[in-house]
Amino acid sequence: MTDDRFDETSVPETGSEETVKEAPAAEVIYDGSAAPEVVYGGSDPIPPKKEKKEKKKKSGAGIVLLVILLCVVCVLGSAAAGYLGVVYARGKYPPEAKIETTVLYRSVSTAPENTEGEPSFADIAELVAPSVVEITTEETITSLFQYVSQGAGSGVIISEDGYILTCNHVISSSSGQGYVSSVNVRLTDGKTYPAEIVGSDADTDLAVVKIAADEPLTPAVFFNTETGSLRPGDGVIVVGNPLGKLGGSVSGGMISALERKITVEDTSMKLMQIDAAVNPGNSGGGLFNARGELIGIINAKYADSGIEGLGFAIPISTLDTVVPQLIEYGFVRGKVIIGIVMRDITSANSAYYYYGRSAVGVYIDSVREGYNDDVLQRGDRIIAVAGKEISSYTDIKEILADASVGDIISFTISRQNGKNAEIITVDVKCFESIPEGKTLDFNN
Repeated sequence: MTDDRFDETSVPETGSEETVKEAPAAEVIYDGSAAPEVVYGGSDPIPPKKEKKEKKKKSGAGIVLLVILLCVVCVLGSAAAGYLGVVYARGKYPPEAKIETTVLYRSVSTAPENTEGEPSFADIAELVAPSVVEITTEETITSLFQYVSQGAGSGVIISEDGYILTCNHVISSSSGQGYVSSVNVRLTDGKTYPAEIVGSDADTDLAVVKIAADEPLTPAVFFNTETGSLRPGDGVIVVGNPLGKLGGSVSGGMISALERKITVEDTSMKLMQIDAAVNPGNSGGGLFNARGELIGIINAKYADSGIEGLGFAIPISTLDTVVPQLIEYGFVRGKVIIGIVMRDITSANSAYYYYGRSAVGVYIDSVREGYNDDVLQRGDRIIAVAGKEISSYTDIKEILADASVGDIISFTISRQNGKNAEIITVDVKCFESIPEGKTLDFNN
């Protein structure tokens, strides 16, 4: 299944006319019907089996890469593997996001206690262990030859009837087009079940899968943000499947920061920072407080020489908003789309090659039928949006992230009219982005 999360995306220009000619527009930009591109992070791969050689991908000298923790990417017939980094975009959630569906939360009256009356890390680990699962994936990839790519990650049980929370990048295809072909879940008792993908959201890197277990499962207890608070310095434990083969591993530490703004692929998101050990395969695993309550989902870390203790988790506040929607709709409601594909042009040669113009800037490469095609057209150069000057397509994404469905936003554009360019201002409508294959039926 493909995902129509965000039309307003683009790939920055190379600035080289020769390079541009080798990669026509249709091959290098999003058409609005595909999921955001998944790119290699350039980090060390997860150690493969002993009989295979390990290869490393070179990273840019001195550059700190934020890598998403995908576990094992083992390619049959090839020893090379790498971490996958997910391209994020921010969305806005509608007020009606609170949805009554399968029971996701259980109240906690008492925390586990040892003989001294205070819960220990061992007590917490024992309490939450049945709620954390191992996830393995497979997908068939066809390039010069066909092979099977295997991956692994972690997940957290969130309902007795089999709903499991994980990261979007754990179950997404390495091509960025839809999902892996199969997902399997292994419980702490050793039983393994095939999983159905219920829904996902690349913007928050969250996904929900579901299994049909033989008996009721043990769901994690969600931290109640209305009655409790989290602070830097609070103790936490991480439970997951590091390296894709060490399921049930526990690491401990503390909250380093509550809302750390992290930029990934030109897009920012707010994550909880922790100093507990985080490794490939922990993605989708649980971050728990000292009472055994789920306060986040592990999804990222900083990786570079000399860097330690910089792990990140999707905070509980995001889970509260997104998870019910993934179960109810399969996607997150209220995301804005205006139906255009944009391209950053950084050289006069490229501007002339693509649009027969000389000015650099943000150009509209295509407009989807029925989505502002009456006021926008291919070749328009966007100068300002909502009165703010535009220098790159990411500026427009930031503005649209704060918009709501139905909003009207003014676009100031430069449009070629014969040999001259004229500056005009048009009203652009914000539509709701609904992924391909998804529908909204409010009668059920």
